[in-house]
Amino acid sequence: MKYLVFGLMLFFLAGCKNETQRTASTFRAFNEIDSAATSPLLNPVYEKYKSLKLPEISSTEKWKEGWTFMTGSPEETLQAEAKPVSGEGVNLPHRVNKPDCALWYKKEITIPSDGYLLIRADDGAQLFLNGNRVNRFTENYFPVIRGNTEVIVRVLNNAMSGGLRDVSFISAESFSTYSQKLGEFFQLKQAVEKILLLRNPKPDVNDLAVQTLANPVVESLTKLTIAVADYPYITGPWLQRESRDDFRITAWIEKDTSVQLHYGFSPERLEKYLVKTCSRCTFTLKNLPANSTVFYELHVGKTVSPQYSFSTDASKPFSFNIWADSQSGWDNFARNMSNTLTYSDACGIGIGDLVGNGSNEQEWRMFFNLLSPSAANKPYYLIAGNHDYDGYYDDLNPAHYKQLIKDRPTYQCWTWGNCAFIALDPNERFPIGIPEGSEQERWFRNQLQSDQWKSATWRFVLIHQPPYSQGWSGYEGEKNIRELLEPVIASAKIDFVVSGHTHDYERLTKDYGNQRTTFLIVGGAGGSLEPEESSRLPKMDTVIKQHHMGRFFINGTKLRFEVRGLENELLDFFEQIK
Repeated sequence: MKYLVFGLMLFFLAGCKNETQRTASTFRAFNEIDSAATSPLLNPVYEKYKSLKLPEISSTEKWKEGWTFMTGSPEETLQAEAKPVSGEGVNLPHRVNKPDCALWYKKEITIPSDGYLLIRADDGAQLFLNGNRVNRFTENYFPVIRGNTEVIVRVLNNAMSGGLRDVSFISAESFSTYSQKLGEFFQLKQAVEKILLLRNPKPDVNDLAVQTLANPVVESLTKLTIAVADYPYITGPWLQRESRDDFRITAWIEKDTSVQLHYGFSPERLEKYLVKTCSRCTFTLKNLPANSTVFYELHVGKTVSPQYSFSTDASKPFSFNIWADSQSGWDNFARNMSNTLTYSDACGIGIGDLVGNGSNEQEWRMFFNLLSPSAANKPYYLIAGNHDYDGYYDDLNPAHYKQLIKDRPTYQCWTWGNCAFIALDPNERFPIGIPEGSEQERWFRNQLQSDQWKSATWRFVLIHQPPYSQGWSGYEGEKNIRELLEPVIASAKIDFVVSGHTHDYERLTKDYGNQRTTFLIVGGAGGSLEPEESSRLPKMDTVIKQHHMGRFFINGTKLRFEVRGLENELLDFFEQIK
């Protein structure tokens, strides 16, 4: 629960101007967080809120012993028919060092009643019962019926080590109870967060919140929800730049409702507005004047957001932050995001594994709640990683990513100042890769010949999985990505290849004829770090296993790169001049 509180704290700390003009019925200014923790009126609500815990699901059967395991063939792709599984006997949890391949497990079990199998695997699983494929019901739950059954689990490992961790049986009754309690938990959490955000909540509403937190029965939860129904909860907003003069503002509202975006070029005069009825709302502001500052705020019911602002100036010099693998490590990601509030970066870039489980809607809410204080005032370019594909092991469909960030194709390119960026996505297929002749590979080669790429001073290729890596024991990076990039590095004059996937910071500089290229891994934004042991090869110039964030400073032909730890301490830097 600690990270949820930290996330709410950072949400408050976003800072805003002219908030003192708000009425008592609107949200408290984000820079007044101290009142949430110290106000005699709110303190009991806040203390109870901190003790909220996710409900747990109970299983009646676990099958840990007596599994048969074998490694799949290299030719296997995403979809496969069940096949005979023969090999060594293993117990769960089981992990092997077999990157980018399928792992097969088999066991005869007796399913006691109709219900669900909860299958936990790295990275994901497909289920076959008596030779027939069974699709997921939701997340990691697969429907099953009573009886003696041959269970085959096909684990698709997109990382280095992977395997089958746990197979449990959940009765239909237990699943129904858990689903209800989970829905009530998030309903209560959101209602209480609204109260913590209100400037002057009524004493009876606070009393009701304390009562409901202590004993969350349906009757009091319903009353509490009704009491704050006029104040829709806003996740976000976050800003994205579509072109030099076109910007997108996205926000996630708790329900479909009327949402107004008020904006203008003076903080006192937000004379323009757009209206939509939506839940996941995107407003596009086109043909904005160059070198101007845009001020905006969102109005939803009685909820009025703080006033945000952003600049349309994409000139130089400028800086941008860059990171990867926030991956639901919320406390650490919150600290990194808090540091960005002290930076004057023009934009930011997240290179994949933004969340740990792309099918979990609440993880996306938390990610954007933490990102928003920074991303509401500057554009962020968010790139898909393997964990961001919520339908990855069924149909390669990153549904939440597409709705909240960018529809297909997930690969993209853009320029900022004298820099050109190409972001690739090898997660469109299993095993990962961008094979020769594919649509993405042809697009990539066309971008390398484009005027915007050739005319840039600095050129960046961004891709979640790294071509080189040492910090993950037994993992040397992705061979197929090396084969894609290295033949074109010299001719395309690629200066930087920046990745994540390995949860640490790594740097390697190589010469390709007259072209000097630096490979960076910035995978320490939040997720758990790699263990102390590293691979023998490749020999990187630097490996630092700490949470961190990178920053580039661009000033014409001069470039500086810094890596900052959670305390904003300098971990590494280099400078380059063309």
